[in-house]
Amino acid sequence: MTGVKEYLLRGSSWALFGKFATVFLNLLLMSVLTRTLPPAEMGLYFLAFNLATFFSIIGRGGLENTLLRFIAQTNEPSQSARLKSVLIKGSILSLAVILLTLFIAIISIPWLSNNLFHSERLASITYLIAIWSALLAIQFVTGEVFRGFQEIKKAIWFGGLLAAIISVILLSLGYWLDLSLFLSTAVTVLIVAIVISNSLALFSLFQKTKPLEQSNANLISYKELINHSWPLLINALTLFLLSQSDLWLLGTFASEKEVAIYGAASRLVLLTAMSLAIVNAVVPPLIARMHIQNDMPHLENLLRTVATLAAIPALIVLALFIFFSEPIMTIIYGEYYQAGSTVLLILCIGQIANVLVGSCGYTLIMTGHRNTMMVISLISALVAITLGIVLVHFYGVIGLAGAYAFALTSQQIAMWLVVRLKCGIWTHAGINFFQPSIFFKK
Repeated sequence: MTGVKEYLLRGSSWALFGKFATVFLNLLLMSVLTRTLPPAEMGLYFLAFNLATFFSIIGRGGLENTLLRFIAQTNEPSQSARLKSVLIKGSILSLAVILLTLFIAIISIPWLSNNLFHSERLASITYLIAIWSALLAIQFVTGEVFRGFQEIKKAIWFGGLLAAIISVILLSLGYWLDLSLFLSTAVTVLIVAIVISNSLALFSLFQKTKPLEQSNANLISYKELINHSWPLLINALTLFLLSQSDLWLLGTFASEKEVAIYGAASRLVLLTAMSLAIVNAVVPPLIARMHIQNDMPHLENLLRTVATLAAIPALIVLALFIFFSEPIMTIIYGEYYQAGSTVLLILCIGQIANVLVGSCGYTLIMTGHRNTMMVISLISALVAITLGIVLVHFYGVIGLAGAYAFALTSQQIAMWLVVRLKCGIWTHAGINFFQPSIFFKK
């Protein structure tokens, strides 16, 4: 395995660049869209993206984290045959699940659009949303495969950055040329961008897989991949319900304009966890490898050190959003979206625990405690949805934001405690905790 120091420095540098660039480009994309599409159309865009994300999670089938873990564990010459088996059978399973999900999406989206969101306009772009979801699934799986190989550079480029660059260029060009932009046009542009990115990613992955040895020794089975993946699929779906079903509830109980305001605020909240996302782009392969080697003290030092480093910028961003939520919403999205400042404030408060507890979720996944994480996520999602349904009736978008902030905080604290119970280590940040020697251990 690449030395810890070299891998962390190289991987973190690329992850830092990639996350900053991707977040900046996505904000630029949102800024262009909010100034081009009417608020009602923007609300439909957030619902369309939400649906595409939901079906892309089903399309991944939990295989992205399974492949990440198994590739990280077998990425050495002595296990070349097993590695190739993981890649080939994982690819076949992924393709089968994505095609099945595409069919399910084409059937389900019109029903959800008409009966849940009461929007014929959303139903009219069913095929675009379904294709979008399939392409997002491919993008995410290939990104995680490259991450399993510890190729963070390719994971960043093909995991969304390249597609974001192409999307922003095309949509910004249309905006500057004062071309009419419709919801279907915006989604089509995003699809074209992801097709280009995925094509390059799959070609690169094929070139990497071709030289690997193939034999009948120590092969992985489809059953092993499926058994490892299905709890991760359920966990991913419940995490979706915990983090994004608030838009579904708004789409059911509120207007499209309110959805637009809430959606704009919730996209900004992603900035607060960017530094933790950078850490999570790098450490999972190390967690899997150190767990196999039973090097838990070293793993705890690693996780608490990077959690501390990640928490500092995250807390600064949180403070800015909490104390200056109104001008920030106005500057980025325009005056109409100023109304989302209170929503932004509440959602940011809910992120505090998330940025402090570190990579506890990935620690559970990479150490084999995926079923435990699934249960925690299910309970948290049920709390979020139940509270959300109740509070949205009495307090509107403010109550909904409060419900989901509470559920997220509860989930993160529960995962943090369970990691301690199951693995015997802590993952959280600490003011006096810093182990620089972790970057120098080979």
